[in-house]
Amino acid sequence: MKRITAPRGRVATLLVLATLVVIGVVTVTASAATRHSAAPPSPTCSVTGVTGAWGQNYDGWTNNGGQQPISGVGRFAVDGQGNASGTQTSVLNFGAGPAVALTSTGTLSVNADCTGTLTANLYNQSSALVQTQVWAVVFVDNETEIRGTLAALYDARGSNIFYSSGTLNADKLFPPTGQ
Repeated sequence: MKRITAPRGRVATLLVLATLVVIGVVTVTASAATRHSAAPPSPTCSVTGVTGAWGQNYDGWTNNGGQQPISGVGRFAVDGQGNASGTQTSVLNFGAGPAVALTSTGTLSVNADCTGTLTANLYNQSSALVQTQVWAVVFVDNETEIRGTLAALYDARGSNIFYSSGTLNADKLFPPTGQ
């Protein structure tokens, strides 16, 4: 019986190739397992991240002597301490008067989970308080958009206007480059 032998160089090459294939399979498998088991990073929001100018609109209903629609559009700015101020044009009582120009001051709180509260005190052109709106908000799209629902509405005397509801949408105006 004749023995078949392969040249030593060929055997060594085949062993090196087989080792590289095994290492490649193990690396790809480990990489895929890591990708599937790692949780996506949780967003973190802050007042600093939402500082700047915003454009907003809201609409809803108020029960101020009967169900009446309300709406408004405007802009506001938030500083690094969470103070908010701005201007808007609003219709606070459809059918009972025209749209009115209002100024607003208030506060914006931001939680790390990107939820928060926006409280806006609305004043007429005589600087008299017209109403206070409290919005439960969430920041989306890398802190460049706000979505909210009306959590509470108060008249000028501070009385809660029950059975009111509304939605708020706001977009950061001219977000910084890279966002």
